[in-house]
Amino acid sequence: MCYESYEDFVIDKSICLIIAALNRYAIVKFIATIAEYFFGELQMQITNIEKALRIVGKSELAKQVGITRAAVYVWGKKNKIPPHHVLKVEALSGISRYDLAPEIYGLKPE
Repeated sequence: MCYESYEDFVIDKSICLIIAALNRYAIVKFIATIAEYFFGELQMQITNIEKALRIVGKSELAKQVGITRAAVYVWGKKNKIPPHHVLKVEALSGISRYDLAPEIYGLKPE
């Protein structure tokens, strides 16, 4: 490639360096995301609500309860099931209502 001036060469070289840096950043970000997914999740404690969502499956749970999958996703994010759905989730997942919503049902009876 032939440049008309030294400035054109410097600008082209600078653009190449910026693109290379962005690519390196994207690769590093991608690797960090993958590592967080695999290793971070192993270290995190999985909540009872998340266990229930995994046992039944978000799509199946949404279908069985009669709501959208997005609504079920929000339950997982907020770590809270609306009170009128707790008993249905208990029946589908086998996880006790006392574990799913202790703020409503209190401690599990002995």
